[in-house]
Amino acid sequence: MRGFLEGIAKLEAVEFIGLAKLLGVELLEGEELRPMGDIVEDIMVKFSKLNRKKRRELKQIVRAAGRRIKK
Repeated sequence: MRGFLEGIAKLEAVEFIGLAKLLGVELLEGEELRPMGDIVEDIMVKFSKLNRKKRRELKQIVRAAGRRIKK
């Protein structure tokens, strides 16, 4: 799980939002943005509930996105 957390820390904002949406994590509370710590915590909880194959696939995607060379 640590590698996944490190991977999401390297994501661009739009990629982070996409990951949250993919996992079904709410970004807003009413009309206010939720605290980042709460969003990351929810992402980690949802990630931990995925089966092993889906966790592995998601880790690979996040790792690849973090390694991408930005021009």
